[in-house]
Amino acid sequence: YRTLAKYGYYNDGHMIAQWDAIDNQGTGTHDAAATTWVDLIGGVEFALTGATWKDFSLSLSGSSPGGVATGATFLNYTAENKNRTVEIVYRYASAPSGYSILLMGSSSAGVAIGWLSASSTIASSQSSNTLPGLPVGTVSTLSYGYEGQTAKTGSTFHDGEAVAKQTGKNNWGSSDSNVYLGKRSSGNNFKGEIFAVRVYNRLLTPEEVAANRAADVARFGYALAATVSAGSVTVSDPAVVIGGNVYVPEGSTELPIASATDATIQLKDFITS
Repeated sequence: YRTLAKYGYYNDGHMIAQWDAIDNQGTGTHDAAATTWVDLIGGVEFALTGATWKDFSLSLSGSSPGGVATGATFLNYTAENKNRTVEIVYRYASAPSGYSILLMGSSSAGVAIGWLSASSTIASSQSSNTLPGLPVGTVSTLSYGYEGQTAKTGSTFHDGEAVAKQTGKNNWGSSDSNVYLGKRSSGNNFKGEIFAVRVYNRLLTPEEVAANRAADVARFGYALAATVSAGSVTVSDPAVVIGGNVYVPEGSTELPIASATDATIQLKDFITS
């Protein structure tokens, strides 16, 4: 069990909200019967309907409503709140047939995050960004950064890698009265698991985004499988490589290396075959 941002684990500079599925009630332990998801930083709760806790994640069936934070204003645009980074750790159960919303303000003018499966496009209220494939069945981290009404200097990151720049002005919802998790106010339900949501009132640097992604990999179901001290390796899903470390899901018994170039690889003890 690793400590959280409020204890100094994730980057916590200007973090204003954090939901973590392992510490889902802010008590340091996991409550599998909880009907709310407690914000560890700002005190905002998501009231959950039709969602279940599964393997330290919030599981949504695609037909279940999800969560709502009534009266939440952390996605509202104000002069003081014009900059945001929103990070979401998720895993799709299967490719959606249309928009599948992860997080959205009630006015639909704040952050709307979801997939358009036909073109593997991830869309938000700021931009639509084509990614190199639709990850299904693996733990992924999305990081959206938006700045100012005209600056347009935010970036979108997927699993710690920059994939697009902000293309529209900041248009956080000015009148949002609720924030929805895993859905719109009605429909576009997400099918899969959500592990964490983090909100910052500034842009994170690429280095900070990468560090948070590495923390997500270590925290939510992955274990260190090998270190690469020389050369380079590429791996097959569901393994990931971050900073010279190769991670695989807990319980894995093999290391799916697709290729290696002049690599020195040290396997860890839990790899058995």
